[in-house]
Amino acid sequence: MFNRPTPSTPPTALTAQDPDALHDNLWGLGSYFSKQGLIYGVASLLLLAGGATFALSNLNPAKPRVQERELRELLTPPDFSSQLQSVLNQRMGMHLYRSETSRASDTVESLFERLSVDDQEAAQVIRSNPQLRKNLLGKTGRPVRVEVDEDNRILSLKVLWAQNAGHYFELEMYRKSIPADAMTTGDKDASASLRSTAVSRAGLHTNPKTPFELQLQTRPMHVSLRVATASIQTSLFAATDAAHVPESIAAQMADLFAAEIDFHKSIQKGDHFTLLYEALDADGEPMGFGKIIGAEFVSNGVAHQAMYFQEDGAKEGGYFNLNGQSLKRTYLASPLKYSRITSGFKMRFHPILQTWKAHQGVDYAAPTGTPVHTVGKGVVKSAGWMNGLGNVVFVDHGNAQTTVYAHLSQISVKTAQPIEQGQVIGAVGETGWATGPHLHFEFRINDQYKDPATTARQSLPVVLSTSAIAQFKQQASAMRTQLSQSRDRSDEQFSLVQ
Repeated sequence: MFNRPTPSTPPTALTAQDPDALHDNLWGLGSYFSKQGLIYGVASLLLLAGGATFALSNLNPAKPRVQERELRELLTPPDFSSQLQSVLNQRMGMHLYRSETSRASDTVESLFERLSVDDQEAAQVIRSNPQLRKNLLGKTGRPVRVEVDEDNRILSLKVLWAQNAGHYFELEMYRKSIPADAMTTGDKDASASLRSTAVSRAGLHTNPKTPFELQLQTRPMHVSLRVATASIQTSLFAATDAAHVPESIAAQMADLFAAEIDFHKSIQKGDHFTLLYEALDADGEPMGFGKIIGAEFVSNGVAHQAMYFQEDGAKEGGYFNLNGQSLKRTYLASPLKYSRITSGFKMRFHPILQTWKAHQGVDYAAPTGTPVHTVGKGVVKSAGWMNGLGNVVFVDHGNAQTTVYAHLSQISVKTAQPIEQGQVIGAVGETGWATGPHLHFEFRINDQYKDPATTARQSLPVVLSTSAIAQFKQQASAMRTQLSQSRDRSDEQFSLVQ
């Protein structure tokens, strides 16, 4: 096969006389028209595409022309100076409020620094006034509030502290009037209010030359009720700690059930408790905790319940089980709040004498310095050093009954001093014949040694008066319901209705 050249012009006229020429002309004619057809085809496609594009473009309507106009107007800006002065006037009348908690290491400077106060005049008043120095500086955990002006100068300063479970003190230092250079049109109302308030206050004695007045007020404490419940896994202390029960409330619970539950021997895993107790605050500031209102302790499957009850007209109340029997007995079961018994009332091998000997009391292991409480009301028979007993206190409870507290690190009472049940008489130590810190506790009747735990449980409880039984039953029924509902709630708080 061979390729023939493609002619660039149309072939000439055909004649029948030359067959070869006729063949070549026919070949060229076909090639020519093939090339021209291809050119015309491509041109046709381009024309169709252009027409389609034109057709589509004509579907969009023409956008209308936007009429443009130029406007000019002269604007007068507002009076910024008056606006600025208004803002400054508001700032000059602005009062700021801050609060802090006092520390034992506080000086006026350190306290003012935490409060962001810059007032040398007020600082000098605090330094020179004995009431302020005594109750503000060197105290731990007291709420301190200040009201200051825009220059961080004190308008008033308050410090709060508890008087008792029902009331708190509020000591306030307040400015007689707003400083002269802070007086503006926007502050006149505030100044007048301060002056009129100051006239109505009964202030303490202050230097008349100072710009501050001082007043001390007693206010009622706000009481709310908290609920805590926990199950014992390792120890009673660990359970109360896990339930966020305050130490003072945990100690009350131990005292409350001490005559019914041996917290040194009987507590086991799975025992559980529910507590309803008071939380105290002064104008929103936490001020500690009050007393237990109701409690339930389930030990070895036995439920022990208690509530606080005060008869109408009585000066004070007490704790009773929900059947009306008082939980206050003549003697507490233990002189320590938390401890473990290391040696009971029995025969034992004496660690120092190295011989078997009857142990005439009970030994409680506890860290040195742990408070020791008398188990009953009485009079201190003697307090001092006695050979192997070391520092020891003897308490006469009457009816030939005496308790003994030995190996004390310190003694807090004196001979012939009257004492109440639960009063601290000393602290755990290891004086005398002792191999480690512990309390040796004895109970004697007619100079005969008795088992302290057994004697405490045999003491007679206080009986509820007949006149108060109806009132008690009503409150006991409500307490049963409240304890039952509280078992499924913990760490709650609500206002106590009194």
